[in-house]
Amino acid sequence: NGSLKRLNLDYVDCIQVHNVTELNHVLMPGLHEAFQAAKQQGKVRFLGAACHDGLRCELLSKAILTGHFDTILVSFNFSDYEHASIPRLLALAHKHDVGVICMKAQQNNARIAGLTDGKDSIRQANLKWVLSKDIASVVSSMNTFELLEEDIAASGQPLRPADVKLVSRYAEAINKDYCRGCRQTCEPGCPGNVAIADTLRYSRYFRHYGRREHARELYRNLPSDRNVSNCVACGQCAAKCKFGLPVTDKLREAQRLMG
Repeated sequence: NGSLKRLNLDYVDCIQVHNVTELNHVLMPGLHEAFQAAKQQGKVRFLGAACHDGLRCELLSKAILTGHFDTILVSFNFSDYEHASIPRLLALAHKHDVGVICMKAQQNNARIAGLTDGKDSIRQANLKWVLSKDIASVVSSMNTFELLEEDIAASGQPLRPADVKLVSRYAEAINKDYCRGCRQTCEPGCPGNVAIADTLRYSRYFRHYGRREHARELYRNLPSDRNVSNCVACGQCAAKCKFGLPVTDKLREAQRLMG
């Protein structure tokens, strides 16, 4: 009720369960009871679930199969499309008439000389690539009118071979910098219990998205027992990373930037 008043609206189209990281987040009865009550009162129309966890395909597939969700918001892009079993998730959503919204379409948003400063737009190529995957919409961060116009220009345009080549070259360039968030690989067994995937995602917000204060806030809100200060630099996380990221170095960098 407070949100509707602040928004000056009678209802919202969709409420999303944000940051799903465990099955209970989409199964708890109280959630669905509250949503149904709000829907019956005409305050909301649809229910969604949002997830960029390493287990997002498993968690969102379970959400779809409950029959309670109308939409899913899922992170995927060229760099982690196959790795995260996204094709099977999209097919399941399509089968059950669940709308799919994509986030993190820009891979890691880093500026790469020769790729992000050329006449062809990597931003548009990334957008066209994800839009070619039979999804409903893309959440795209636009903080200038120039970015707004660039994104609109990509909408409805065909994906060209040149676009695929560009996003592929970009993915190769960021390969050793981009954490895919598959925390189930690196975090189990960490002596310091460090929130590795979340920390590296916040670091990406800080370094490449220009959201420095937001990144610092997210990082500082991590439980104290999951902070990088607990890292003993054993190197297990780097050894386990299937993409070869220098994880320990990146954690230290994150602590220096946001701590």
